[in-house]
Amino acid sequence: MSTHQHRFLITSILLMLIAVTACQPQAASQATPALSFSAVLKEITGKANIKQPGASDFSPASVGMELQLNGSIQTGDDGRARLDLTSGTIIRVAPASLFTFTSNQPSNGSLSTQINLNLGGLFIILSGGNANVNTPSGVASVRGSYLSVYVDPSTQTVVVTCLEGHCSAGNSAGSVDFGSGQEVTLFSCTGGQCSVPNIGPMTPEDFQRWLDNNPDLQQIPGLFATMTALVSTQPPATEAPATTPPPATEPPIASVCLNHVNPATGSNLDPIGPIKFSWDAKNGASQYQLNIHYPNGATASFYTNDTSVTRYLEEMPGGGSYSWDVTVLDGSGNPICQTAESTFSKPKFETPVPPSDNSVACTTNNAQGSNPNKHCYCQYNDQHPWCYCQYYLQHPWCGGGQG
Repeated sequence: MSTHQHRFLITSILLMLIAVTACQPQAASQATPALSFSAVLKEITGKANIKQPGASDFSPASVGMELQLNGSIQTGDDGRARLDLTSGTIIRVAPASLFTFTSNQPSNGSLSTQINLNLGGLFIILSGGNANVNTPSGVASVRGSYLSVYVDPSTQTVVVTCLEGHCSAGNSAGSVDFGSGQEVTLFSCTGGQCSVPNIGPMTPEDFQRWLDNNPDLQQIPGLFATMTALVSTQPPATEAPATTPPPATEPPIASVCLNHVNPATGSNLDPIGPIKFSWDAKNGASQYQLNIHYPNGATASFYTNDTSVTRYLEEMPGGGSYSWDVTVLDGSGNPICQTAESTFSKPKFETPVPPSDNSVACTTNNAQGSNPNKHCYCQYNDQHPWCYCQYYLQHPWCGGGQG
């Protein structure tokens, strides 16, 4: 499918979403739901377990059970579940997921729902009120209709899609608002270092995940048909013989047009500390997309207007061989060309052990500590509440304690 066709279908989806929202019966939008909390399991396929507050272990879930506040649902690799809330909101739980309801409070005549998603994915079809999903890498919120949140178990990267409505996502580095047909990526924060959330268009794969996990969408014929058309028109690998050249109006976009600068391909990097990924500039580039490919097959992408991105190697905890490349994007976000693939390797990051010698302490107001030659930072809000050197492989510990 050509770029123009792809963009036309995306536009069609957005127009359909607006039309669907406008055509909802007014009586339904004005109805005020009961403010008491109720979350009932309506559908279960595969393995799904439930743990009510106060219980020590999970037990098999069954249709008709009510999930209490601070209760949790856990699905297996083949498990899916549907929860219906008092407000009419539907929550679909994807396979290999774990989440907990933490709060459900009255807000402007409806309910404000708080959820903790530890791993896996949720699809929320909201009916009034709002919902916030807390993840290991940030918070996703919806004030409209359709939101999905997925937490990668290996990288803790969170992908949030807004199929329709008004959505937002953020972490300690900042927050962004986005809407129908867009997605946001929240990358894992390590050592207090977070990246500003990245906004981009939903991909055909994103739409396919919505279709796979939400049979409710079949009840909206126009939207369902448009989404199905989008994902079904992706060209198969054998669409044309290898000898058939592409049309003159559709030049290949994967041509190599710029070079890597740092790190050099084949580099052996440390398990911790900053690393600056940099590349040559390209005339006509509106934005660059840095893609880091993990040994387990996961990919983390970062967008910038500059020709470099600094990341912390702690964000890549696994050891092994990594690769990276950069795609050049035009003003419409379409790829122009890219670098070749470059490789590097690093050891596995082991969680540091707090030092026993607290002779040099960091303070809450001076994260450099008392020794200016030892660059310390404090992890007050992280899982390791002590202060240690940013480059502990090159420098000894700077001291422990919270300051």
